[in-house]
Amino acid sequence: MDLNTLEERLTQYGSGGYLFLEAFIIKLLQVEGEQLGQKVEGQDSHVSAFDAIAPSGIGEISSPLVVEIVFSVSRSKLDATVEKFRGHAKRGYSLLIIAPKISDLKKSVYINEENPRADSLVYLWGEKEVNELMLRHKEAAETLTANLFSLRLKMATERTVRSWKEDRDQLVKTVSDKYRAGRFSLVLGAGVSSSAGLPDWNTLLNSLFVSMLSQENFAGPHGDPVKVSEIVARLMEVDGPSTLMLARYIRKGLAVGSPVGKL
Repeated sequence: MDLNTLEERLTQYGSGGYLFLEAFIIKLLQVEGEQLGQKVEGQDSHVSAFDAIAPSGIGEISSPLVVEIVFSVSRSKLDATVEKFRGHAKRGYSLLIIAPKISDLKKSVYINEENPRADSLVYLWGEKEVNELMLRHKEAAETLTANLFSLRLKMATERTVRSWKEDRDQLVKTVSDKYRAGRFSLVLGAGVSSSAGLPDWNTLLNSLFVSMLSQENFAGPHGDPVKVSEIVARLMEVDGPSTLMLARYIRKGLAVGSPVGKL
């Protein structure tokens, strides 16, 4: 049993065959880990950025790992996976990319000293490593291949599922903290209000145009934050319900120096 034979069997599942291959690889990683006292947990793709996590590493890789399985192999895809890892992974973790369709030649082209993204925190397994994994656990691979459909269902039920409410609260807190730290000035969304700890429209507009004045210098040397706040307050009285129209008035006034910007 090798990867090519497995892929031939997966053709009967059509375009969804990659889901079975993903489940197959994760299960084999779990078998590998069990023999070495390493735990590998499959992750729910709807709430996790990666396909699996191995807090104690996998095989000869002893550092904590997040695992991402990719089937569309290209330099841009691999680079995007590495960038996602740098933005989401916990400190101290490394990234294991498993690309079953990548050859040793293509892998050596990607992993080289001239590629700054392929650093010591990134491991890349290709066709060779997947075949070696299947060979080391030949009996388990045969059993899994014979029960691909039930394996996929089992993996779906065993995956760690996080509370969506906790994820939502954490996201709202992050957005709120970044706003208060001055990282951005405008937040647009549905169903989110100041009751969730986010700024109201007046505060957002004030921050937006103060930021605009300071960064793009629309009003020249007279870009006074207090004056901008007064403009926002005055126009809210004139056309309160239309935030979009208000924004257009202020932008036009500050950009062309019209009397609208002079109180």
